[in-house]
Amino acid sequence: MSLSTYLSVANPKNRRKRNVVHREPAAETRRYGDVVIQNGRASSSATPSQFSLQSAVPVLAFLAVNRIAGLRWAVLAATLGSVGVAVDRRRRGQPLGKFMPVVTAAVVIRGVIGIATGSETVYFGLGIATKYLIAAVLLGSAVIGVPLAERGAPFVMRIPQEIAEHRLFRSTMAIITAIAGLYYVTSASFDIWLFRRNSVEGFVLLRFFANWPLSAVTLLAILIVLQVRLQKIPGIPPVATLVEERRSLVTNDHDSPATDSPVVGGSAADTKPQADD
Repeated sequence: MSLSTYLSVANPKNRRKRNVVHREPAAETRRYGDVVIQNGRASSSATPSQFSLQSAVPVLAFLAVNRIAGLRWAVLAATLGSVGVAVDRRRRGQPLGKFMPVVTAAVVIRGVIGIATGSETVYFGLGIATKYLIAAVLLGSAVIGVPLAERGAPFVMRIPQEIAEHRLFRSTMAIITAIAGLYYVTSASFDIWLFRRNSVEGFVLLRFFANWPLSAVTLLAILIVLQVRLQKIPGIPPVATLVEERRSLVTNDHDSPATDSPVVGGSAADTKPQADD
């Protein structure tokens, strides 16, 4: 060993440097229901097949029971399946909010009427008529300048105050409301066409598979409109971030009154209830 090397090793300062271990900072991981956020990046533990199987439960129940026991029992099985799916989604912390009781009540009422009448025309006709009614309400609200999407957006994503008061946000909500209204008109019209040309089981099965691409196209159009138009507002984070922040409140505070309340203004942390001093 050369003299210079020996002196370098023997120097206490150099020994301390050689003993220093550089460690990477620990990854920050947070879980909000099915969403995992690690170092600011979000991923979902829920798979598409999980959501597909959930939505298929009422359809499969109807087809199986209708084949064995007839329409009335099939309607009962489908109604119970729909209610069970809604309860399961609520338990998982998915943001159904105040709309879940309304949807569940509508499903139950329609099921009761279907069981009482035993008529496939009445049962399926109620569903088609409901779609047209929803479309009329949505399109009407957009025409008169009070789009329902503007009222419903805070239940889906956090709405900073600078967004809520911006003209571009309100016009975007009108466009989204119109898209949703057109979706229901198209879906109801397609249901009528299918019902006239198929058996009960054929109608239920074909409608289920046909709704997938139609719903996907509608959701894609809504997401594109949201992302493109809202990003024109200065200082606004991506839409996905706003949705994740709203979802985090729903998951963390699902037992508190804030769960079903719209989130407008402030940050995700600002909207959480604070302890009294």
